[in-house]
Amino acid sequence: HVVTFDGIRYTFPGKGYYVLLMSEDPEHRLMIQVRLEQPPPTLWRSNVNATVITGIAIQENNSDIVQVFARRPFTRWRYATDVYVNGIRRFFDKPRWKYQQYSGVNIRNPKRNMNASELYVMLNSGAGVRIQEAHGMLDIAVFLSPNFNSSCSLRNVAGSLNNNNQYGRRCYVTKGLLGAYNGDRSDDLMTLEGTVVRVPENTFTASTTQMIYEQFGKKWEVDGTNEIIGPVLFQDTQKPLYNPLLFSASGYMPTYWP
Repeated sequence: HVVTFDGIRYTFPGKGYYVLLMSEDPEHRLMIQVRLEQPPPTLWRSNVNATVITGIAIQENNSDIVQVFARRPFTRWRYATDVYVNGIRRFFDKPRWKYQQYSGVNIRNPKRNMNASELYVMLNSGAGVRIQEAHGMLDIAVFLSPNFNSSCSLRNVAGSLNNNNQYGRRCYVTKGLLGAYNGDRSDDLMTLEGTVVRVPENTFTASTTQMIYEQFGKKWEVDGTNEIIGPVLFQDTQKPLYNPLLFSASGYMPTYWP
């Protein structure tokens, strides 16, 4: 379930790697990608044809890349998440490790949280990401500073999705599953090409969920072939333990009822 910066709420059962948020502003070029996969089968051994967030990767400009994965039940007895910075495993269960500084990014873990189930990733631009783990799923909240607000005209935004505002200043638009941060709900569901998907006020119907999935959400899948999105931030050398059928198997048919 997704809530955009301007308040649009929708359900997205996409499977794979997706752009949660990106900005092309050269001062704070931001990329946040999430890993979506099916949860394990139910107690009655039936597959769940929906997805949850099990991983997140974060980078701003040329900062170090932060990856966080939810751990599987049989490996969750000590740590709830696996945290990697530039491919190196990091731990947060000692007082001197609660606040860690890296190139362009800082990570904080609350003092009394010993299993790394709650993390705060802070970037130089003022953007921040709160990551909370529960039952093998990640709950993600992204916080942006006012300098990401792109309250300017979005006419002729195809391609690079930027424009000049009334003062002639270049305006860069935040994009991805979390939408454009500009106070305008009407353009939140914008594809990479600049096409805006119009939805009714009530998005919690099967037909609207399917429309958002097919016309908007799937456009933000990351496969490494799109030059604007760029490569997959998730590194192959750090893969979480998972059932490939629940993440990469073909033939997945999502359930659209929210």
